[in-house]
Amino acid sequence: EKIDTKACAKYSIPVANNANVNALTVAEAALGMIIALQRRYIIADSSIKAGKYPQIHERFVKEGLNELSGRKVGLIGLGAIGVELSKLLIQLNADVYYNDIYWRTPEFETEIGLKRMTREEIFTECDIISLHVPLTEDTRHLIDEKSLSLMKKTAILINTARGEVIDQVALAKSLEAGHLYGVAIDT
Repeated sequence: EKIDTKACAKYSIPVANNANVNALTVAEAALGMIIALQRRYIIADSSIKAGKYPQIHERFVKEGLNELSGRKVGLIGLGAIGVELSKLLIQLNADVYYNDIYWRTPEFETEIGLKRMTREEIFTECDIISLHVPLTEDTRHLIDEKSLSLMKKTAILINTARGEVIDQVALAKSLEAGHLYGVAIDT
């Protein structure tokens, strides 16, 4: 427990849980990170500011730019934020998959347009993986060296959950080895 609710009650200090208040805000932030990485806006911006427009333009023309349409996006955790992000992604014609400790009903999945996958399937098959789980003993280092090694070299990893959900040392090694396309972390 992070808050001593008994002490708060004793001193008449109100305590509230405002769950889901910022779900859409966080989902939009995750979507922004996905698009920024996929379209390489940060690399383009720094290259242009460094006077290297011709080089970066040539590189991007050769490599092409990816759209979300048809991309496989895997959400680990399907609480309020995951649901909001899935709705946004589906609007952009992405194929959205999820894994959560609580499976949703087939009716809910059909209504939203989601499909379920195991974690391993998400790690191995998805182009973009976005984390939306609370930090618990079960989720600490959920993304570790093994799960990172399963991801495609071209995968994008997004973390709007707690930082400790990812093993930071394993992530640094994976990035240094050039294994992932990009990672965005907001915590």
